[in-house]
Amino acid sequence: HQYRYHLNYCTFGYSMVWWDWERWERELDWMALHGINIALMIIGQEGIWHSVLKKLLYPEEKILEWLSAPTHLPWQWMGNLSGFGGPLSASFIEARVKLGKQIIARMRELGIEPVLQGYYGIIPPKFPCSPEDILEQGKWAGEFARPYLIKSSAKQFAELAKMFYAEQERLFGKCKFFGADPFHEGGITQRVDISAFIKDI
Repeated sequence: HQYRYHLNYCTFGYSMVWWDWERWERELDWMALHGINIALMIIGQEGIWHSVLKKLLYPEEKILEWLSAPTHLPWQWMGNLSGFGGPLSASFIEARVKLGKQIIARMRELGIEPVLQGYYGIIPPKFPCSPEDILEQGKWAGEFARPYLIKSSAKQFAELAKMFYAEQERLFGKCKFFGADPFHEGGITQRVDISAFIKDI
């Protein structure tokens, strides 16, 4: 097979969330030995959002509150929840970005293409846009408030996507593959043209 893929979002929220560089080195060696040539890598995503939202003049404390606890960040990137178990600390975010850079650099040395997070419309509370462009997403698992989405036809969608990808490239380099699932395990799609939304993503 051309692509031999490894990992999913949930794995990053279990014991893997506490792995240090030494443990990641072992995992990456195992992946290479088993012929893996493409793998999900979302460590350090919180650093992208921290930087982007600061550029949009969000207060530091509000950014840290919006980001979920380390164990729940994967579910935030899947659009299931936000701000759960936080706030994060700036020092934790800095350390995660550093680790993400190390991991991605080694993946590329070993011929493993990283799959980084794609932008698909997530926005924090009180995002400056027309209320008509906000897509409320209800609750996940009947309990957790899902982050809002912004319509892909809104001007701010393209602007935010541009900022997101520019910061991701600055931190982690150019990427060929991205993961995004805007309506993972639910969500509200009544006001959404799914085909157009996916095409815009």
